[in-house]
Amino acid sequence: MTAGAVRTVAITGARGSLAGVPAVLVRLVARSSMMSGHLKLYACGAAVPEASALNYVPDRVNATVLPVPTGPAGVCVAASSSVDVRIEVLAYASSTGVGLQPMDSNRALDTRLATPLAAGAPITLPTTRLGVPASATAVTVSVTLLTPTAPGSISVGPCGGTPWTLAYGSAPSQMIGGVVRVNGAGLCLSSTTTVHVVVDVTGVWVGAQPLVALPAMRLFDSRLSEAISSTDRRVPLTLPAGTTRAQLSIVVIGSPSSGAVYAWNCNRPRPVASVASSIGPPTSVTVTMDVTGGAICLASSRNVQVVIDVFAVG
Repeated sequence: MTAGAVRTVAITGARGSLAGVPAVLVRLVARSSMMSGHLKLYACGAAVPEASALNYVPDRVNATVLPVPTGPAGVCVAASSSVDVRIEVLAYASSTGVGLQPMDSNRALDTRLATPLAAGAPITLPTTRLGVPASATAVTVSVTLLTPTAPGSISVGPCGGTPWTLAYGSAPSQMIGGVVRVNGAGLCLSSTTTVHVVVDVTGVWVGAQPLVALPAMRLFDSRLSEAISSTDRRVPLTLPAGTTRAQLSIVVIGSPSSGAVYAWNCNRPRPVASVASSIGPPTSVTVTMDVTGGAICLASSRNVQVVIDVFAVG
C-alpha cells in the first residue's frame, strides 16, 4: 500500500463469504516499510477513526490481533506510509461463540532468568503456567523479543497445532500483542535464531461472555497532560454504561533506555508482570482489561508517553 491509500477488504472465511457478520477478529501484519507509520482499520462506509490499529517501524516485527466491525463492503484499511499489509480473519462475532475474560497480567515466561530461547529448540508453556484453565481455546498475550542474535522468525501457537509465524528484525526490543490459540497442552514457541523471550498473559478465551466490537476510539493520551512515571496513575475511561471488560490497544512512546509499562484495574494491587516494553520507537500491544469502576491504573519504570484506544467491550 502507498502512503495515504485506503484498501477495501472483502470479508471471507474458510466457508466463503461472511457478509452480514457484525464484526470479525483479524490478524494484522505490516511488513517491508521504509519508514515508521500506522494502519487504521474500520468498517467500510464508516468514518475513519482517530485511533490507529497498528503502529509499525522498520526492522521490527509489526503485528497485532484485534476485533473490527464490518460494513456491507467489508473492512477498510488505511496506511500512513508505504507498507505491505496482510490481513487474516481468525473468528467472527456469533451469539454462540466463546467469550473473553480479563485476568491480572501473568508472566508465563522470561528467558532472561535463565538462558535464551535457542534456535530451533521449541518451548512448551502448559496451561497452568499460562494461568488459564485447560478448557481455554485462546489467550490474549504480549510476546516481547529481546536482543536477537540475528533477524529471524518466531512461531507461537497451540502445541501440536498450526502456529502463528512472524518475521522479526535485529532491533534489541520488539513486541507482538494479540490473540493466540492454545489447547490442553498449552502454548508452544520456537525461533529460527537465538533470542530472549518474555510472555505475558492478560486474557483467556473461555466461557460464553462475548465482547462487542466498537469503532476504534481513543480513550487516553498522556501527551495532552504529563508522562506516565513510576508513580501509579489512575486513568478514567469513557466507555458504554455497564462495561466491565475491554480489549484495549496500549501504545507506548518509549524512552532511550529499557523499561516496563504496567496496566491494571485500580481496585487491585499492581501486578508483577508488565504489559509493554518502553524502549525505542512507538510500540502497540493488545491487552484484555478488567475496567470495572470505569478506570485503569498505569505506571512505568521509565518516564514514557502512553496512548490507550478501545476496540471492544463487554
